[in-house]
Amino acid sequence: MGFTHHGYHKVEQEENFFIITYGGSWNVEQVESFSYELQEILKTSGFKKFGVVSDLREWDGSTPEALLLAKEALDYFFDNGQIVSAHIHNSSVKKQFALGLKQLQASRMPLEEFESMEPAKEWMKRQLTELL
Repeated sequence: MGFTHHGYHKVEQEENFFIITYGGSWNVEQVESFSYELQEILKTSGFKKFGVVSDLREWDGSTPEALLLAKEALDYFFDNGQIVSAHIHNSSVKKQFALGLKQLQASRMPLEEFESMEPAKEWMKRQLTELL
């Protein structure tokens, strides 16, 4: 018998990008649910190229095993059309996490950090206009 999900996520589609809100403390079961949902959403979106705004303000971290699995889930997006990424965070710990992601993504796409949603969305729209 597996564990119950710890943590939550919400995925919204806006124009040609996704807004993903991460919340709570994540375990492997939450990442598995997240990964499955991302794949299904991408299949039905029709996007060939897209951006992602990741809102980390409600996220409290995750287990090391969950982080490794999350990287695989995010790689699916990178490998299937994600061309730009924006992170929103509100603490130094989350900023360090976002900087780690930035190092992974730097060679793949533009990435910027923000403290609130509206500037992140506006930047995302400008980037996608230039890149598409």
